[in-house]
Amino acid sequence: MARSSPKGEKTAMKTVILAMTELEHDKRSWRCPGMVAASLVLTLALNASLREQAALIREATGDTNELTPLVITAFATLAQIVAAMSLLVAETPKGEIPTREALIIIAVGHVGSAFLHAYLSSMGNAQGYLAAAFSEPVLAMIGLWIVTSLPGRTYSWIGLLSVSLGCSFLTMSLGTLMKSERTSLIEALSCFGLVLRNIVMRHLIYYEKVTITARGTSVVTGFIVSCGCVIGFVYSVLSPVWIGPTFCALTSTILSTGLVYVTTRILKSYNVVFASLFHVIALLLEALVMSPSAGRPDWMTSLAACVMLVIGLFLFLKDWVESRTSSADSLFSYKKAVNTHEQYTRVEFLLFSSMVVGVIFYVFQPKLSQRDLHTLSYVGLDKVIRRLLSVQ
Repeated sequence: MARSSPKGEKTAMKTVILAMTELEHDKRSWRCPGMVAASLVLTLALNASLREQAALIREATGDTNELTPLVITAFATLAQIVAAMSLLVAETPKGEIPTREALIIIAVGHVGSAFLHAYLSSMGNAQGYLAAAFSEPVLAMIGLWIVTSLPGRTYSWIGLLSVSLGCSFLTMSLGTLMKSERTSLIEALSCFGLVLRNIVMRHLIYYEKVTITARGTSVVTGFIVSCGCVIGFVYSVLSPVWIGPTFCALTSTILSTGLVYVTTRILKSYNVVFASLFHVIALLLEALVMSPSAGRPDWMTSLAACVMLVIGLFLFLKDWVESRTSSADSLFSYKKAVNTHEQYTRVEFLLFSSMVVGVIFYVFQPKLSQRDLHTLSYVGLDKVIRRLLSVQ
């Protein structure tokens, strides 16, 4: 049997790397893994900052009023989008500002996702919604399917489902996983908002060639000075006890802006589903470190979860590479997708629907009588509604 030459093996490896980065014109393939690593680090740092921010806010308010932390979290989230709009600039190849509709969708999706995630961080129960967080790649496939009318390939669906289940079983016992809480819906809405934001960002960056760059030194200096003024105002007008929460909120704002910038670089090289996979990897690393040992699965379940995770990644990557080399339509190539205006309309409808669901379940808190629950029990929905509405 003839052996392959080292030159042939080197060429094949280079082809795989270039295919994975989708930058066949750029030989500096190290930039993409570098951006992925930066994304993982920033995600972990932002989550840690949000947890500390929530703890300091509760300490400053005496942990007696639930409305105050919620309002402060909302203002901190708005500060994130203001910082991103102030420190980053988007331009088309002609030097113009991108479509305002697209920018508004990105802003709404980002604010909604960031607020819900920060709200969950303030609750301090990460295991209650981890399963929903690990399903983000599947939500990305669903979102792309609805927005572009392109069905996903079968093995891609199977692979991503296997990855989500593998991550869940690797970090949680079966009993914990089956006890889904109302926080799972909040995290699912947060992930879905993030996916919709990334879909529009990917379209702008990859297909319309919009460039995202950081503003000049003067703007960055002005932002730092503004942060110092905010801290000085809080110290002199409010109370020194609020210095910690304010500083932590400003840190979260800076980390969030950095993560947005890195995400734009990633979406230039990878598609939306890959971006979701990278986010899930960061959440998995965090969960393995932060999850209490009491809620961990046994070693047999952990081993099976690792096998499921590896098989899922293998199936997805293999199917993705085959879709790029075949003539069949792929979910990730945007071939024969609906037009841009229709895609934006669908994203707006999905964002509106998500907000309606959130408002119904977590603002108005509809009440159901025992008779209503008894009626729902005939179709097996009573348990689901009880968990979503926290009905005892």
